[in-house]
Amino acid sequence: MNTEKYEKMNTEKYQKEYSEAKLEAKLGKSKLTGKKLVLDVLKLYYSLKLGKLNVAQIAIAVGALGYFILSVDFIPDFILGLGWIDDAAVIKGALNAIGDCSDREVERTAEAKLSKLFG
Repeated sequence: MNTEKYEKMNTEKYQKEYSEAKLEAKLGKSKLTGKKLVLDVLKLYYSLKLGKLNVAQIAIAVGALGYFILSVDFIPDFILGLGWIDDAAVIKGALNAIGDCSDREVERTAEAKLSKLFG
């Protein structure tokens, strides 16, 4: 697991922002982010929820999801077109740090939720 670069971001301060309810609320606004980012968020979330991660990976996932949820971040989400770039980078960095997240159960569950969110 390559977590060195990602750990430098200090995900601990974002972990307190994470909750399933807050994530659901943020995903409710997901049409602004695009399907690719939402799918990556869902892969990270379901890897966590379905117990596919070890302790170090859980800390990374929770920190990244907390950053995604937080609306006041490096580039505020309300800046259309740019506000989701930092969120996408953090989520992609977390996925790279923890590994593939291509477990069949995770993939199916994430894609089913994505279809539900985007209709």
